Amino acid sequence: MIAMPAQPSTIVLVDGGCAMCSRAMRFLERRLPRDADVELLALHSERGAACAARFRGLTQRDALVLIRGDRACQGGAAVAEALLLLPRWRLVGRALAAVPDRPREQVYDLVARNRHRLFRGPVACTLPVESAPG
Repeated sequence: MIAMPAQPSTIVLVDGGCAMCSRAMRFLERRLPRDADVELLALHSERGAACAARFRGLTQRDALVLIRGDRACQGGAAVAEALLLLPRWRLVGRALAAVPDRPREQVYDLVARNRHRLFRGPVACTLPVESAPG
């Protein structure tokens, strides 16, 4: 069993083996306020898998999952929520959140299915792969 330290208010899970996802996480890391209570994790890490396991319905296609308390969103909704965490990107996040679910998720699915072809190159996951001993 994994010892779960105190939960941050927001957890963002990504596919750590994907160049696009790794770039997205670096984008978030650079723009998050210093005092943001956000943890960024790779889905395939021990802690990331444990966080994702708390929620039913998450699928392998979910390259991005955002968790707040007992609620999780994925796909395009998670992209919108992640942008809302960034002060200079909140307007874009609000605009994306206003797009109806079906077309937003269709575009997300299209990009997610093709992300390994669209973003080639070496992937060096900068997120923790294993949870810290604790």
